[in-house]
Amino acid sequence: PDHIRAHSCTPMKYCSFMAKRLWLFAAGLLLFSPVVLQLSSSQPGSVGVLKCEDCITASPDKVWCSEGVPDATRCLPRASVSSCAGQVVDPSSSVTVMKNDNLSKVVQVIPQLVEARIRPGGSIKFNVTVKPSKNYPFDLYMLMDVSASLNQDVATLRGLAADILTTLEDLTNDFAIGFGTFVDKPVVPFIHAVDIMNPDGSCKGGIPECAPPHGYNHLLSMTSNTTAFQNILDNVVTSTSADILEGGLDAIVQAMVCPEVIGWRKDSVHMLLFITDAGYHSAGDGKLGMAVL
Repeated sequence: PDHIRAHSCTPMKYCSFMAKRLWLFAAGLLLFSPVVLQLSSSQPGSVGVLKCEDCITASPDKVWCSEGVPDATRCLPRASVSSCAGQVVDPSSSVTVMKNDNLSKVVQVIPQLVEARIRPGGSIKFNVTVKPSKNYPFDLYMLMDVSASLNQDVATLRGLAADILTTLEDLTNDFAIGFGTFVDKPVVPFIHAVDIMNPDGSCKGGIPECAPPHGYNHLLSMTSNTTAFQNILDNVVTSTSADILEGGLDAIVQAMVCPEVIGWRKDSVHMLLFITDAGYHSAGDGKLGMAVL
């Protein structure tokens, strides 16, 4: 009916679906799939609702009657809309495609940008098509925990180096790989008070190989030189720390905010492979070691 329309009281929520880079590890795969976004209602019911905004928020099945019924019953089920003599407020959700460039070597997802206007409790649906470009640039940075408990895993990773490189070559002929390590903040109580290294650089306790505890060491910038990658892994040794948690979050942040050092390429897929067996210290933990600004 003509008297049913949207109204200025409508509490609609906006969100944007931005698809910049979505990588599927399958060459030539074309994916066509629906995407559903839903927004939760903020109120459990509509009994005694006296405001249009509260009624529309309460349930996607409710409408607001501007006049013709008692105030306490203006929030009506949609099936009872015929009892309203005034204007009915019943907003609907909508979706608008804002950017929809054709698939190409750079554009692998369509649409690229969608603006959704969703009524609380309602949902919208739109289709997404994904087709990874052949030989799209791919950057892999491996960030590894080298605390003592990972000693066997370091040896395992050395043995997997060839398989990792073969897998990358199967995905694309334009890949780069980098590598870094972390342990924990190099201050007590995160590491032991006694240095594990002798003054001459050898390891205490008869350990054949060890490395000084460190927060983050960047060892290999992005490169397609597979020999350089293998050489780095062959020379990685473990270290020690004093507590259960490690400094992984600090290392992740460093790898993300230093693109010039890491060598992340501008128009490539970026993947950081995080290897650890422990949780990470969070904001504020550094105060234990007087690491404050």
